[in-house]
Amino acid sequence: MNRPAPISGGAPDPSAAGPSRRTIRRLVAVAIGLIVMTVGVVLGLGPPEGFPLDPDSATGDGLLGVVELLGELDVEVEVSTSTPGDTSTRVFVPVDQMPADRRAELVAFAEEGGTVVVAGESPGIHGLDTLDGSPVDALGRTPRAADCDALAPVGEVLHNQWTPLEVPDEALACFPVGEFGAWLVAVPTGSGSIVALGSAQPFTNALLDEADNAVLATMLLGPEPGDRLRIVPRGEVGEGDTALTDLIPDGVIRAAWLLLLAVIATVLWRARRLGPPVAERLPPVLPSAELARSVADLLQRAGDRAAAAARIREDLRHEARHALRLPAATPSTRLVELIAQRSGVDESDARSVLIDAPVERDRELTELAAAASRVRSGLRRPAPASSTDPGVDAGERAADPPV
Repeated sequence: MNRPAPISGGAPDPSAAGPSRRTIRRLVAVAIGLIVMTVGVVLGLGPPEGFPLDPDSATGDGLLGVVELLGELDVEVEVSTSTPGDTSTRVFVPVDQMPADRRAELVAFAEEGGTVVVAGESPGIHGLDTLDGSPVDALGRTPRAADCDALAPVGEVLHNQWTPLEVPDEALACFPVGEFGAWLVAVPTGSGSIVALGSAQPFTNALLDEADNAVLATMLLGPEPGDRLRIVPRGEVGEGDTALTDLIPDGVIRAAWLLLLAVIATVLWRARRLGPPVAERLPPVLPSAELARSVADLLQRAGDRAAAAARIREDLRHEARHALRLPAATPSTRLVELIAQRSGVDESDARSVLIDAPVERDRELTELAAAASRVRSGLRRPAPASSTDPGVDAGERAADPPV
């Protein structure tokens, strides 16, 4: 048995086509623009006015003020990332972001008799941990006294980052925080010392002239005229030992692994098959116009004029009952009368369409379809202005047509 050829024809559906080439080019251009902007931000040279704690920055969180202050006191200040060869030169590290080998060089420099001042909570150089549970004044700027003989000229220092550091037995502690911690801890290292600060905020341009912050800066970084100070600037991006994964909390990493395992388990569960896949051909989806044309073509090929006439009559009866708001049980003869009264359609046309009669020739089927079209057009015209139709009973008007 031969399979009938699929019915084709009609205009293609524009919505089924993919995006046009112009749309694709625009999307590609937008994507390239976003990538260029992202790369420009990531690989930029940082803020236009300098990084925080930058010795060349004049912003509120920069260190240009302390550099100029020490210069007025005849202290020779230079900015370099290398370790001094002379132990009489002090080293100031406002931000400890350097690799382990450079930290080891600074520790060796202190052991040979040099003085290294390190600010920040990172124990990379000074090796001191912060104390948990100790009281820290973090709500606004608060003054605190040095409370040690080594810094007797310093009365009070004002800022809001009093981070407590642990105090070893042999170390000198100033600015006590809590019961066991201190904000400034000087640890003897070989022939020299490493001075650890909880933060470098008192030396910034915004706070240098507050309380005795400037006095503390001169005593730690350049106590005598003619002294030399080397400030180690912030390292380049990617120069330190901290990787991007080190910044992610352990709980987030564990949650990501659990989510990955859940996705893999879901994929394995949904991908399970009890047998080989069976290809199933789905029936074609045809537009309504194509379907009607195909049914008519099949009826014409079969030569079944009676079936075509019955379909035309049944469709028109349903539409007439719906237009006249009549029940489904209304007989065809009653429909003919009401259609003639309500729509002005010729009663002969309505009778030839709605009353069953044999159709034996193609010409009769064509005339039947033309009469159905005229009746349908009459039904779609507005009803007469009279609100009461004597041809329709009250029971018939009250009944809703079948949907």
